Amino acid sequence: MGIRSYMLADFVHHQNVQRSGRMLDWRHRMVTSWHGKIGLMTKHSIWTLPHPDLSEREIASIQQGWSHDRLPGSSSDTFGMNRPPKFGFGAQKLINSNGVMVEGRIIVFPWAVPALIFGIMPFFSVLAFMKARRRLKRLKALNWNGMQTRKLAA
Repeated sequence: MGIRSYMLADFVHHQNVQRSGRMLDWRHRMVTSWHGKIGLMTKHSIWTLPHPDLSEREIASIQQGWSHDRLPGSSSDTFGMNRPPKFGFGAQKLINSNGVMVEGRIIVFPWAVPALIFGIMPFFSVLAFMKARRRLKRLKALNWNGMQTRKLAA
Protein backbone atom coordinates (compact mmCIF):
# COMPACT_ATOMS: atom_id res chain seq x y z
CA MET A 1 0.00 0.00 0.00
CA GLY A 2 2.86 2.36 0.78
CA ILE A 3 4.50 1.83 -2.62
CA ARG A 4 1.15 1.90 -4.40
CA SER A 5 0.49 5.33 -2.92
CA TYR A 6 3.23 6.79 -5.15
CA MET A 7 1.27 5.77 -8.26
CA LEU A 8 -2.31 6.18 -7.05
CA ALA A 9 -3.89 8.50 -4.53
CA ASP A 10 -6.74 6.94 -2.52
CA PHE A 11 -9.41 9.11 -0.91
CA VAL A 12 -11.93 7.59 1.49
CA HIS A 13 -14.22 10.31 2.73
CA HIS A 14 -17.50 11.00 4.45
CA GLN A 15 -19.47 14.15 3.71
CA ASN A 16 -22.49 15.62 5.38
CA VAL A 17 -24.19 18.72 3.96
CA GLN A 18 -27.00 20.47 5.84
CA ARG A 19 -28.88 23.54 4.73
CA SER A 20 -30.79 25.91 6.94
CA GLY A 21 -32.11 29.09 5.38
CA ARG A 22 -29.26 30.96 3.75
CA MET A 23 -26.53 28.93 5.51
CA LEU A 24 -24.89 25.77 4.22
CA ASP A 25 -23.02 23.58 6.71
CA TRP A 26 -20.57 21.13 5.10
CA ARG A 27 -18.66 18.60 7.24
CA HIS A 28 -16.02 16.55 5.51
CA ARG A 29 -13.83 13.76 7.00
CA MET A 30 -11.19 12.08 4.87
CA VAL A 31 -8.46 9.42 5.02
CA THR A 32 -5.97 9.77 2.20
CA SER A 33 -2.99 7.76 0.99
CA TRP A 34 -0.58 9.59 -1.32
CA HIS A 35 3.17 9.88 -1.94
CA GLY A 36 4.07 7.33 0.78
CA LYS A 37 2.02 9.19 3.40
CA ILE A 38 -1.33 8.76 5.13
CA GLY A 39 -3.40 11.80 5.99
CA LEU A 40 -6.39 12.06 8.32
CA MET A 41 -8.34 15.25 7.75
CA THR A 42 -11.47 16.98 8.99
CA LYS A 43 -12.91 20.05 7.34
CA HIS A 44 -15.90 22.11 8.41
CA SER A 45 -17.22 24.79 6.07
CA ILE A 46 -20.06 27.24 6.64
CA TRP A 47 -21.21 29.16 3.60
CA THR A 48 -23.62 32.02 3.20
CA LEU A 49 -25.79 31.36 0.16
CA PRO A 50 -25.76 32.09 -2.70
CA HIS A 51 -22.19 30.77 -2.96
CA PRO A 52 -19.95 32.71 -5.37
CA ASP A 53 -18.28 29.62 -6.88
CA LEU A 54 -20.97 26.91 -6.71
CA SER A 55 -24.40 26.86 -8.31
CA GLU A 56 -27.48 25.42 -6.61
CA ARG A 57 -27.29 22.37 -8.87
CA GLU A 58 -23.66 21.70 -7.88
CA ILE A 59 -24.49 22.06 -4.19
CA ALA A 60 -27.40 19.62 -4.57
CA SER A 61 -25.11 17.10 -6.29
CA ILE A 62 -22.60 16.92 -3.39
CA GLN A 63 -22.56 13.26 -2.43
CA GLN A 64 -23.67 12.57 1.14
CA GLY A 65 -22.15 9.71 3.14
CA TRP A 66 -19.14 7.52 2.41
CA SER A 67 -17.26 7.40 -0.87
CA HIS A 68 -13.93 6.16 -2.22
CA ASP A 69 -12.00 7.79 -5.04
CA ARG A 70 -8.76 6.65 -6.64
CA LEU A 71 -6.78 9.13 -8.71
CA PRO A 72 -3.81 8.09 -10.87
CA GLY A 73 -0.65 10.17 -10.86
CA SER A 74 0.24 12.81 -8.37
CA SER A 75 -2.21 14.73 -6.27
CA SER A 76 -2.01 17.93 -4.34
CA ASP A 77 -0.62 17.88 -0.82
CA THR A 78 -2.55 20.98 0.16
CA PHE A 79 -6.13 19.76 0.74
CA GLY A 80 -7.14 23.40 0.53
CA MET A 81 -4.68 24.51 3.22
CA ASN A 82 -2.19 27.32 2.69
CA ARG A 83 0.65 25.52 4.49
CA PRO A 84 -0.08 21.82 4.98
CA PRO A 85 2.39 19.72 6.97
CA LYS A 86 4.74 17.22 5.32
CA PHE A 87 4.49 15.06 8.44
CA GLY A 88 2.76 15.92 11.71
CA PHE A 89 -0.21 18.08 12.61
CA GLY A 90 -1.73 21.05 10.84
CA ALA A 91 -4.74 23.27 11.38
CA GLN A 92 -6.18 26.24 9.57
CA LYS A 93 -9.15 28.55 9.91
CA LEU A 94 -10.16 30.82 7.04
CA ILE A 95 -12.84 33.46 6.87
CA ASN A 96 -13.16 35.35 3.60
CA SER A 97 -15.21 38.35 2.57
CA ASN A 98 -17.84 36.23 0.78
CA GLY A 99 -19.10 34.83 4.08
CA VAL A 100 -17.30 31.49 3.79
CA MET A 101 -15.78 30.14 6.99
CA VAL A 102 -13.58 27.03 6.70
CA GLU A 103 -11.89 25.25 9.58
CA GLY A 104 -9.72 22.21 9.04
CA ARG A 105 -7.28 19.91 10.80
CA ILE A 106 -4.92 17.34 9.35
CA ILE A 107 -2.46 14.77 10.67
CA VAL A 108 0.06 13.26 8.25
CA PHE A 109 2.39 10.34 8.93
CA PRO A 110 4.48 8.02 6.74
CA TRP A 111 3.28 4.55 5.79
CA ALA A 112 6.11 3.11 7.92
CA VAL A 113 4.20 3.98 11.12
CA PRO A 114 1.24 1.63 10.52
CA ALA A 115 3.68 -1.00 9.22
CA LEU A 116 5.50 -0.85 12.55
CA ILE A 117 2.36 -0.85 14.63
CA PHE A 118 0.42 -3.54 12.77
CA GLY A 119 3.29 -5.64 11.41
CA ILE A 120 6.43 -5.58 13.48
CA MET A 121 4.99 -5.10 16.98
CA PRO A 122 2.74 -8.21 16.79
CA PHE A 123 5.79 -10.15 15.57
CA PHE A 124 7.61 -9.30 18.82
CA SER A 125 4.56 -10.40 20.80
CA VAL A 126 4.60 -13.78 19.04
CA LEU A 127 8.32 -14.14 19.76
CA ALA A 128 7.76 -13.41 23.47
CA PHE A 129 4.94 -15.98 23.56
CA MET A 130 7.13 -18.63 21.90
CA LYS A 131 10.01 -17.86 24.28
CA ALA A 132 7.71 -18.30 27.30
CA ARG A 133 6.45 -21.65 25.92
CA ARG A 134 10.01 -22.92 25.43
CA ARG A 135 10.89 -21.85 28.97
CA LEU A 136 7.92 -23.78 30.37
CA LYS A 137 8.93 -26.86 28.35
CA ARG A 138 12.48 -26.68 29.72
CA LEU A 139 11.22 -26.36 33.29
CA LYS A 140 8.91 -29.34 32.82
CA ALA A 141 11.79 -31.37 31.37
CA LEU A 142 13.95 -30.58 34.40
CA ASN A 143 11.14 -31.59 36.71
CA TRP A 144 10.05 -34.69 34.75
CA ASN A 145 10.13 -37.05 37.72
CA GLY A 146 9.13 -34.57 40.38
CA MET A 147 12.60 -34.59 41.92
CA GLN A 148 12.73 -30.85 42.51
CA THR A 149 9.34 -30.72 44.23
CA ARG A 150 10.02 -33.46 46.84
CA LYS A 151 11.09 -32.47 50.31
CA LEU A 152 14.57 -33.50 51.14
CA ALA A 153 14.63 -36.31 53.64
CA ALA A 154 17.02 -35.62 56.44
